[in-house]
Amino acid sequence: MSRTSKKAVLRLTAAQRRHLEVSLGRLQSELAEARSWFAERPVPGVSPSDLVAGLEALEGRVQEVALRLGLSPADLRPDPRQKLQAWASSWWTIALDCRSKGLRGYGEVDAAAAALVDPIMEDLAGAFLALGRLASDPGPPSGSEAPQVPPTPSAS
Repeated sequence: MSRTSKKAVLRLTAAQRRHLEVSLGRLQSELAEARSWFAERPVPGVSPSDLVAGLEALEGRVQEVALRLGLSPADLRPDPRQKLQAWASSWWTIALDCRSKGLRGYGEVDAAAAALVDPIMEDLAGAFLALGRLASDPGPPSGSEAPQVPPTPSAS
């Protein structure tokens, strides 16, 4: 073998490449977010500067992995409408999972508790669904007021 031999070519399908790039981009994004998060909320017994240094080192390793594989980690700053829809969908799912059906996994649910909890959680889920719909709307004409999330009915 000569010293001028070519680097091995990484043979990936487009979907495999995209998966790796999105995954590496997500790691970079979350490591950067973790640095900020832990700067404000120190871990008891852990030196903040050591933690930040460790997170920065991991960010560097992720970048090295990407370079070694010839990949470009995906920039994961989605369109604000997509981000709002994703969060609203996730929150909607969480609210629905808080109904009695989801609570059964933690033990038998009292019928009276289910009768109280289910409509409240369904109402909350509906509010998250409405929030997600805001991101689907084309938006108000310039200068007009933005649409509002429907108010939650007050408990009587």
